[in-house]
Amino acid sequence: MLHYFPIPHPDELLYSIFARYAVHTGIVSPKQCLDILFNCRTVVATVDLPSHLDAFLANAMHLWDISIENLIYRHTLFPLYAPFVPDERRNIAMSHMRSNRGGAQHLELGIAASMVKPPTRMRYCPVCLTTQQICYGEYYWPRSWHVAGVNVCALHGPLIDTDVRFRPTERHRFIPATPSLCTASPQQGEANTTHKMEKAVCNLANQLMALPPRPSPTYYQWSRFYHDLAASHGFTRGTHVLHRDLYQGLWRAWNGCEQDVVAKMFSWLPSLFRKHRKSFSLAQHLTVWAALAPSVPAAEILRRVSSLPRQPEVSVCQKRTPTVAVPAIASYRDHWQQALTRFKHQGTKWIRENQSGMAATYAWLYRNDRQWLLAINKQYRLKHREISPKVNWRKRDMALSRKLRSIANKGDSKPYRRTRTWLINQLPHRASISKNLEKLPLCDHLLTEISESVADYQIRRCKCAIEELKTLGLPESRWRVVRRAGISPTSIRSSTERFLASLNGAACGQNDNPKHPQ
Repeated sequence: MLHYFPIPHPDELLYSIFARYAVHTGIVSPKQCLDILFNCRTVVATVDLPSHLDAFLANAMHLWDISIENLIYRHTLFPLYAPFVPDERRNIAMSHMRSNRGGAQHLELGIAASMVKPPTRMRYCPVCLTTQQICYGEYYWPRSWHVAGVNVCALHGPLIDTDVRFRPTERHRFIPATPSLCTASPQQGEANTTHKMEKAVCNLANQLMALPPRPSPTYYQWSRFYHDLAASHGFTRGTHVLHRDLYQGLWRAWNGCEQDVVAKMFSWLPSLFRKHRKSFSLAQHLTVWAALAPSVPAAEILRRVSSLPRQPEVSVCQKRTPTVAVPAIASYRDHWQQALTRFKHQGTKWIRENQSGMAATYAWLYRNDRQWLLAINKQYRLKHREISPKVNWRKRDMALSRKLRSIANKGDSKPYRRTRTWLINQLPHRASISKNLEKLPLCDHLLTEISESVADYQIRRCKCAIEELKTLGLPESRWRVVRRAGISPTSIRSSTERFLASLNGAACGQNDNPKHPQ
C-alpha cells in the first residue's frame, strides 16, 4: 500500500505520474519502484497504454479516488483508439490494460499493424514547459505531445524530439521530463507558420482525449457516416462515391502539408469511404474530419455516428425468389434433372464441364432458382469412399530391417555419417517410419545399432583413407591419413586417436611431411 502519491497534472500521462513518484520519493532502482507501485517487478514502463492497472489502483485507491475506466480515459492514450474499433475489442483491450499480463492491447487496437506509427522518441514543446515550470514548479509529459500522426503543439508550433525513446531498451524505468532532457532549444517553426490543418487535427485529438467513456460505433455505422459525409459535399453519384473528386477535394485542403499520412492519402482514402471491414488509424480519421467537417467538434461527430443504425436493416445475403415465368423454370429444371439422372455417377462438376449447354443451364438455375438447385444437387452428391489401407507393420518392419542391413554393409565412395536421420532418409516411406517407430521394433533397434557417432564416422573415414593410400602406393603416415580423411586436427575424438595410435610404422609416430618437419 502506498503512503504517498503525487497529484496528477492536467492531461498528464500515467507514465509521467509514475516517473514523478520515483523522483519525489527518491527511488533510484526501477525494480524497487515497480515493486512498490504494482507489487510486481516485471511491469514494462509503457508510455501510451500501460498494464497492471488493477494492481496499481489496489495500492493507491486510498490516495486517489478514481475509477479504473476514468483512469484509462484521462491519463492514457486509450481514448484516441477506442472509438475506431468495435466495442468488443475495446473491452478486451481495457481488460488487457487492467490485467497483470498486458502487451496484447496494442494488437487489439491495431497499433502494431497501423500505417501511422507512434513517435519514435518522447517529444516536448519548450513554451509549454516554461508554463509548466511556472504553474507547477516541475516538468511533466502531457498526452498531447505523444499522439501518433500529430507532430505539432496547437498553440506554439512543432514539437521537439528528446533523446528518450518512446519504446526504450531499458523497459522497466519511468523516465521523468527534466531540464536536462528537455533543453530550451528554439522550435523549428512558429505557431503562425504551422499548417492550419495540422492545428485542426491537433485540436480534434485533444477533444477526443477529453471525452468521457462511451461505447464504440460499429463498422457499419462508420461506413454509413463516411458515405453521408461524402454525399453532403457532392462527392457521390447515386450510391457510389466519386473517389477521384473526393481525393482532389482533400488534397486542396491539405496542400502544402508534408505529413506522411497526407502523402499516402491516395492509398487509404478509397478504403475509408467504402464498406469498413477493418479499423483505420486516428490520423486517417482526423485527416478527413479536418478537411470535410472543419467546424464540427469531435463529440458531435461521434454523436452523429452513434445515432446511425448499428447494423443494416436488411440482411446482405438475401434469398433470391424466382422472378421469371413458371414454364421457363420447369424447362430448366427438367433439363438439369435429366442430366443428373443420366450421369449420376459423375457428379455435378463433371456434368457442367463435359456436357454441352449444361454450364449455361446451371448458371441460369443458380441465378433464378438457387434453392431448388442446391437441394437437387445434394441428392445426387457423390459419396466418396474413404480409403484407409491397412498396413502390415510386422511385414514392413522385417523388410525395412533387411534394407537397413544392406545399407550398412554397402561401402560408400563418398562416405556420409550414418545417423538415424540419414539412414531413415535412405528407406522408402521415410515420413511414416519416423512417426511410427514404436510399431517397428526391429527397425528401431537396428537404427540404434548401426547409427554412427562422430568418432565412429572419423574412424571409418580413416580406414577409407588408408585404402586409398595403399592404392596410390603412398606411405600410410599419420598426417597423410588425417588429411586424406578430411578430419580437422582440432576435432579428432579420443577413440580416433587410439585407432591412429594402433597403426604400425609411419602411422604410429613417423612424420615424413616436408612442410611440417618435427
